[in-house]
Amino acid sequence: MLIFSMSKKYFFLATALLILLVAIAVSTVKQSTNISIKPVKNPLIEDKAIILPINDNDPIYGNPGAPVTVSEFFSFECKECKQRHEEVITFIDKNPGKVRLINKAITQEDWLGNKKVFPLLALKCARDQGQYWSFLNQAIKLDKLDENTIKNLFPTVNLDSGAFSDCLKNTIYENAIKEEQANLKILGFDKTPIFYINNRKINPTDDIKLDDILKKIVEE
Repeated sequence: MLIFSMSKKYFFLATALLILLVAIAVSTVKQSTNISIKPVKNPLIEDKAIILPINDNDPIYGNPGAPVTVSEFFSFECKECKQRHEEVITFIDKNPGKVRLINKAITQEDWLGNKKVFPLLALKCARDQGQYWSFLNQAIKLDKLDENTIKNLFPTVNLDSGAFSDCLKNTIYENAIKEEQANLKILGFDKTPIFYINNRKINPTDDIKLDDILKKIVEE
């Protein structure tokens, strides 16, 4: 009889505890439905300037002494990079002497984590022949940059095909690219596109183009 009474007591305690937990859960759900989460909006141009892993030894497009410097981190596989790069190049061509572009290519990884070095190696080989920007401005428009598609660029870019092919086999260049990419990843430069103006990060939106931002800065 005593055992039955204790079992009944525990049953009621367990039932009461369960009801309490359900009531708390329902209350929490009701409160959460009343919470409105506002999206965090990044400033168009961030206030803080930082030191970038880019320097004047890197190729410069535009007037080297221009007062405004655009630093571009891009990838050949990134669709948005193609659009943004074209915006900057077009603006510099239309506003000579006002803006210069310095950039750094970022390699993408395959599903095994291996870096796709070939596009960056090709860009390095074009630079050796003094055709960095001519090559880049054409190559970035391609849907895919590999040994087959790259041949289509030779008629429009003044490259020695033999020297270019030999350069692509340069393991020293390949190892240097892999090392640089590892360092960039450590610094947080592994996503593209990323743009800075005078070392301050910019956050363009779909309705605000780089052209609009640059125009306002140049006019100030």
